[in-house]
Amino acid sequence: MFLALITMVAALGRFQCGADAVLEKYKTQSTQHLLQSYRLQSTSAATQVTAHLSELRLAVARQERGSSEEWYTDPVESTHRFANGFLGRAGPTRHKVDRALVGVLTGAVLQTPIEHIACRRQNSLNYTSVTFRWDRDTSVVVELDDRVSRPVSAVASNRFGSDEISGIRYAFVDDTIVPIAWTRGQRSFSFSSVQREQILPHPTIEITSGPVILEQLIELYRLEPNSERTAVRVIINGIDAYFLLDTGNGFTAISSLLADKIKVQRSGQSVFRVAAGYEKVPVGVVRSLNIGQLRLVDQPVAIMPNVFGYDGAIGLALFANRKVVFEKSAVRLLASEGDAGEGRQIDTFDGIPTIDADVDGVHSQVLLDTGLSLPGLFSGRSAGLVRRTEIPGLSCGGLGLANWQRVNSRFISNMRIFGKSYSLRSCVTEYDLGPRDFFNGVLGAGFIFQHVRSIDYATGRLELR
Repeated sequence: MFLALITMVAALGRFQCGADAVLEKYKTQSTQHLLQSYRLQSTSAATQVTAHLSELRLAVARQERGSSEEWYTDPVESTHRFANGFLGRAGPTRHKVDRALVGVLTGAVLQTPIEHIACRRQNSLNYTSVTFRWDRDTSVVVELDDRVSRPVSAVASNRFGSDEISGIRYAFVDDTIVPIAWTRGQRSFSFSSVQREQILPHPTIEITSGPVILEQLIELYRLEPNSERTAVRVIINGIDAYFLLDTGNGFTAISSLLADKIKVQRSGQSVFRVAAGYEKVPVGVVRSLNIGQLRLVDQPVAIMPNVFGYDGAIGLALFANRKVVFEKSAVRLLASEGDAGEGRQIDTFDGIPTIDADVDGVHSQVLLDTGLSLPGLFSGRSAGLVRRTEIPGLSCGGLGLANWQRVNSRFISNMRIFGKSYSLRSCVTEYDLGPRDFFNGVLGAGFIFQHVRSIDYATGRLELR
């Protein structure tokens, strides 16, 4: 059927770049190493990256300036281990897309049906674009360089979001072609050493997150008029400061003004995941950061020009591996209840709680972000809310979105989460909230403190009130 499809399309005159030969060569090259496992390694003065790649699994460990981060994907799960030991787990939607992109690297995508083939020409070079049906919900568009008959980029997507891999380069190892470089989410990996190994190990980096606080009540402060956002009082390098309580990021941020005041040395740049996408910003290390009884030592921080007018923002560093109970003017940190805990499973892959919701009849992926002052922010393209009548009394300015986004206020009459129904005023943009992302909505501080009882970060479980 594969050759019949190529023959039929070629007969229609749609192919002028030898797509059939390109695909056949790609298929032959890819099947040569499907049953092998490879260890890839790269070391520089500040960074060491190790990857293990086999037919269906990919593990990448990155150690940089004393901190470690790790990503792992296999047919069962996709996980992300942070420097503080927190293990984020992908929900089903993200896991399917993640698996599909790993399948491009390993060649496993060739075992799935082909839906569409096209050719394009750019800068006098020919490319063959092949759309594969990875599963019922997920498709993968793979772009092949006709000169070498190998993928140079791919986009995997479903109705909730998409992700891409680009800049793929290869090397010969024992007469087998192995990918040795690629970019995902603005993180670029390039390996100088590749060798065959017998088995692919599960991630082995041992990271501890410090002493477990059995119970602690952290008081919250409202520093903005007419805003639901809250702050926590911290002592950072011996200086009093107020940090935004922010479940919408997986890292700790400080303002450049505070960084200069407490003399935090910049030590390069790193890529961080924020609610609106990925940002590459300067990084440093804070000697000590105290919040009540909780003391964080040698804490990595991102240094931002401005943190919504606060001295900084903290989220995952405070919540990692703990159960967080949201109260009216405080958050209570408890030991995780483990598998015995109640609640529904959510996505915590990026350290940002992400839930499934039905927004006026449209199945959506929604972030929970206490750093958002609005009740909600949604993509009208995904949720179909743009055409509704604008409601008065809700300002949608100051969100940090581009001017062309054209954000307006709308009323969501029926949003269902885990069987419960809610209505809320929300801001809606006509376009996507972030490039190649897994969400089309954000619920802010007002909704979270009113309706979310707790999030157990260690198990990825959420309880509603």
